[in-house]
Amino acid sequence: MENKSEMELITEYIETCNLLENGKINVDYLEDDIVSYSVDRTPLNPVYKQYSDGSTLKQIAFDFTVQVPLSSRAIDNLVNSKFCEDFMCWIEVNNRNRVLPKIKGIQWIKCTSPRLYFR
Repeated sequence: MENKSEMELITEYIETCNLLENGKINVDYLEDDIVSYSVDRTPLNPVYKQYSDGSTLKQIAFDFTVQVPLSSRAIDNLVNSKFCEDFMCWIEVNNRNRVLPKIKGIQWIKCTSPRLYFR
């Protein structure tokens, strides 16, 4: 069986979200398409918590970036903002239902903020 990288497993997981317009997610880049998605690894110390016995709880940090068209119409921008809120809700519901990427030992995903890239 082929071993997949953590980023590949995270990407496959997010691609199951029914909110995505085209369902395709890139890694570390956005396409020139009107709507594009990317998962980008965020550099940080992977040790989230160190225990007195020397064991650790580790973390993976990544950005999920959404590129959407910039509009002068408030309604368009509200729709874009709503996507981020809905996506964060999707993550929360999946956490509660233990629907997570197939990464060994994963406990949860935490959204820290919505992020949109306007073009």
